[in-house]
Amino acid sequence: MYFFSENNEQFVKSFSGLSEILVKLKKGDASAYKILFDQYYDILCVYSVRYCDSYDMAQDIVQDIFVDFWNEKRYLKIEDSLGAYLHRAVRNNSVVEM
Repeated sequence: MYFFSENNEQFVKSFSGLSEILVKLKKGDASAYKILFDQYYDILCVYSVRYCDSYDMAQDIVQDIFVDFWNEKRYLKIEDSLGAYLHRAVRNNSVVEM
């Protein structure tokens, strides 16, 4: 279960095990993308609702993030934390939609 603190520390800690997935993505392992999506889609939707107040809109936002992440190979540009990237992308895109 995931809990979100006001300063989002818990959210970022929830994604601390993503470094292996990022390494696999950078090596071209498409199965890592499926694992990422399957494990984190729902939790990212819940996080997005904090900013946009609609679960349907949150699903659209997170889906768009995942599509862009894969199609534009954004994972190749991530040098630090995949969790932090996902956190920022969801927050920024959710706020823009409001």
